[in-house]
Amino acid sequence: MTRTTLLFSILWLLAAPASAQDIQTIGLIEADFAGEPLSQTTISYLDRGQRLATASLTNTGGLTSLTIQAAEGNPVVIEALFNSTAPGPQTAPIYVTIGYFPSGMQPHWTSEDAPEPAQVIFEALDDTQAIGTFEAQLCFVPEGAYEPDTTNCQSISGRFETGLIRE
Repeated sequence: MTRTTLLFSILWLLAAPASAQDIQTIGLIEADFAGEPLSQTTISYLDRGQRLATASLTNTGGLTSLTIQAAEGNPVVIEALFNSTAPGPQTAPIYVTIGYFPSGMQPHWTSEDAPEPAQVIFEALDDTQAIGTFEAQLCFVPEGAYEPDTTNCQSISGRFETGLIRE
């Protein structure tokens, strides 16, 4: 997922639950960002008769995209792309990015272009759930900027356990 797509997705997801119905907590993301503990939930909701979630799997052209996004206003976002239509816990992602949006859209922190690649290890992964751990260096993206400042990075590590919706 490109940065622009991610930013628009976050804007949409932050607005969507306001009009949604039947909101259910489906999971938890726990993390430590630069010594600050974070605990955030993932949710599913009914929107115009369709069950959607802030944690989902999407297939596109033989690839599967996993997005796990906290429902809170300052979310942690974990994304992984797999060269498989049915990834499991042993399937290595071909791309991983982690972001943290403590002030909304900008400024924010991202693992894109960071000195060390983001890592996700899955204990369980199927159409209904994702359980695992993650760690990354997140670099600061100042307001109005598109590229991260790779001289200003902080560590994030944590754990997630969430239900998934296949979109």
